[in-house]
Amino acid sequence: MKSNQSNSSNDCAISRRKGLGPINDFTINELIAMPWFFGSVKIQNNDGEMYLGGNDCGTALRLFWNGQYEASSIRIWKALANQARYIFDIGAHTGIYSIVAGNLVKSKNTSGTNVQKIFAFEPYIVNYVRLMLNIKLNMLVDIVISNQLGVSERPGSMLLNVPNVISIDYNSAGPTLEGMGDKRRSASSHQVSTIGIDDFYAEKNLTNRALNSFDLFKIDVEGHEPAVLKGMNKRLEDGNAILLLECVNPEPTRIASEMLKSKGYRFLAINEHNNQLINEHELRVIYRTSREGKKELDRRYLNRLCVNSKITDKELMTILNAREVQ
Repeated sequence: MKSNQSNSSNDCAISRRKGLGPINDFTINELIAMPWFFGSVKIQNNDGEMYLGGNDCGTALRLFWNGQYEASSIRIWKALANQARYIFDIGAHTGIYSIVAGNLVKSKNTSGTNVQKIFAFEPYIVNYVRLMLNIKLNMLVDIVISNQLGVSERPGSMLLNVPNVISIDYNSAGPTLEGMGDKRRSASSHQVSTIGIDDFYAEKNLTNRALNSFDLFKIDVEGHEPAVLKGMNKRLEDGNAILLLECVNPEPTRIASEMLKSKGYRFLAINEHNNQLINEHELRVIYRTSREGKKELDRRYLNRLCVNSKITDKELMTILNAREVQ
C-alpha cells in the first residue's frame, strides 16, 4: 500500500503533468527536480508500461513527463522486431526495448506456441531487478528471457564500474565494463559474469535459420561496443544481423565503425524528432550546444541503424514501412 507521502507526491505530479503539453523536451536534470511519481507509466503508442519509483529511472521519467522516449528508434525497433527471428537487447537497462518487442510478440502469438524470444542482458543488479519487475508488469516472463550478464567478447568475468549517480537506488544508465577515467570516477565496482553472443548462440543452440530471416540486436553498452562486436563475429560475418547501436563515446564508436565497415555494414542516423533516417559514411558521436551554452550529446542522434550493404534502401524501407532514406 502506498504511504500518505507517496500519495501526496503523486497528486502533485499528476496535477503538474496535466498542465503540460502531451510531448515535452525536459532534460534529465530538469526531470529529476519534478514532483515524484510512484507507479506504472505508459510507453508511447500503448507499447507497454514501466515502473517509476519517484525519480529513480531516467527512461520512465521521460515517459511520464516528456510523453515519449526515443520515439523514432523505438518505432524502427518495433518494425524490425515484427520480422526478426531472434531479438537481443544488450545493455537492457530497465527494459523499454525488451518490453516493446515483447508486447509485440505477445500480440502476434495468441496461441502460445512457437513464440519468438527476446533475450535481454543487464549486468547491473539495480537495473536488473527493475528490468525483471517491468517484465512481470507486462506479463512477458515467457517471452523476454532476462540474463544478469554483461555481454563482451567471450565468457568469463569482468569488473563493472558504476558511475556516481543521484542516489544509491537510482537505475543508472552508465555502468560500463570499460574503465571510467578521471572525468567519470566510479562510485562502485562489481565483478560480473560475461558472455559473448556467438557463445550464447552455441549454448542455446540458436543455429537454425529460416531463409531470408535476420536477427535483431540493440546494443547500448557505454563504450564496450568493440568487445561486443568481437564476440558476435559469426553473426556479422553472415550479414544477417541488424543492429540498433547507441553512439555516445567517440573512440569506441570510431572503432566500432571500422569493425562494422570491414564486415560490409552501412549506417543510418536516426533523428528522434522526425523519424528521419540519414545515410552516414561512418559512425560518429554528434554534439550540440545546450540551453546553458555547454557542449552536450545531441539526444536527437544517439542511435544508429547498422545494416549489411546487401540490404538495399528499398528492401529496408519495405521492412520498416517508412519514408525514404535521405
